[in-house]
Amino acid sequence: MDVERTVPFILHRQAATEARMAKMAQFHVKFRADMEELRKRQGATEKLINACAKAGQAQIEMHTARLDGLEGPLEVQEREFRAFLDRFDAFLRRAGNGHGA
Repeated sequence: MDVERTVPFILHRQAATEARMAKMAQFHVKFRADMEELRKRQGATEKLINACAKAGQAQIEMHTARLDGLEGPLEVQEREFRAFLDRFDAFLRRAGNGHGA
């Protein structure tokens, strides 16, 4: 074994390994920071989605209440219109124009 060539080789490999370890440590720090930023953004996105969902639900409830309030008056108008059509039909029959015959 050639000690004069082995020691520099080992020192070179050790330096290369330490350099890779330093890069990995930097990567790990950046990765953790990026993950924390991602978590914050995800939290903000979830808050926005929840706010939009609540606003949408409020709109649905408001329009449902409005539609429920219109059903009664629409039924009354429909009955009145049908009564008008019945009276108009009777008028046309009395007029003798052959309508309804």
